[in-house]
Amino acid sequence: MDDPPVYVVPDVLRDQHQPCVSRMYHFSSSSWGRLKDTLSTNPGVQNPTRFEVATALVLKCGRQHQRQIIPGLFKPSLSCHLMNLHPPLPLNTIGNGVHFFNTIAATEDEIQVPHFVAQLRKAKQHLRDQIASRSLMEIILEPAVCPIQTNSPLKLKAQTQPQLLDLSPKELEELAEKYFD
Repeated sequence: MDDPPVYVVPDVLRDQHQPCVSRMYHFSSSSWGRLKDTLSTNPGVQNPTRFEVATALVLKCGRQHQRQIIPGLFKPSLSCHLMNLHPPLPLNTIGNGVHFFNTIAATEDEIQVPHFVAQLRKAKQHLRDQIASRSLMEIILEPAVCPIQTNSPLKLKAQTQPQLLDLSPKELEELAEKYFD
């Protein structure tokens, strides 16, 4: 396979002192099918999505590259993913709402594809459940929470970004009525 074109991220989007290169890869339908079939042969993975296949492939390639550079060293990895909020958005909403969720691989076992796909599915379902049980404004205005397993060797606990707004549910509804009605 030929090397794909390299797209350099515009200077306005990044720090001048940090080199950043973005690559775009195109997979044909037959390639997606082969990748999904390869992943599906594992008994722990049932009917993987394109997203799960691509994420597992990127993680696996990154791990192999890390092992080539420093053999025997394992570094935990944190993956951030965006999810569209298309069903719960009101019809008068402009644009596209997204929310993020994280997956963490803190041990060698968690890097294995079946475990990683299971963790990815669990994180997506957790976000769906959160979205279904709360109002849109609560979701939009909440601080971002990164759930980190406390039983990992890192002994890390949940990290939270600084809270931007501290509003009661009633204040959130009033704010929503003011801006969305």
